[in-house]
Amino acid sequence: MKKLRISLDAIIGRGTIIWFDSNSIYIGEKGSQSMVAITELESLEKTHNQLNNRYFWRLNYHYNGQQCHLEFRNNYTLWNRNFKHFHNRLKEINPSAIRTAFHWWNI
Repeated sequence: MKKLRISLDAIIGRGTIIWFDSNSIYIGEKGSQSMVAITELESLEKTHNQLNNRYFWRLNYHYNGQQCHLEFRNNYTLWNRNFKHFHNRLKEINPSAIRTAFHWWNI
């Protein structure tokens, strides 16, 4: 499976970009990225923070023995379903990590 982008925040060249494939997520900025196995994800939940009517999601994970977290806005649209695919893949591999169910009204 090729890498699919699930974050919206770095469209203008700033911020963190998040991709995923069948077994890992890739978190990075321009020039550097970290690979984290989907099994290392601790939780994915929607926050109450919004920007332009789009909620931020919080991803908690373990990387190099440290607890890390990341807040991002997903890139889900009618034409881009990558975040939904990521949510479903996480539910398959690591169902205990899902804290907020995916619905189109809470994206």
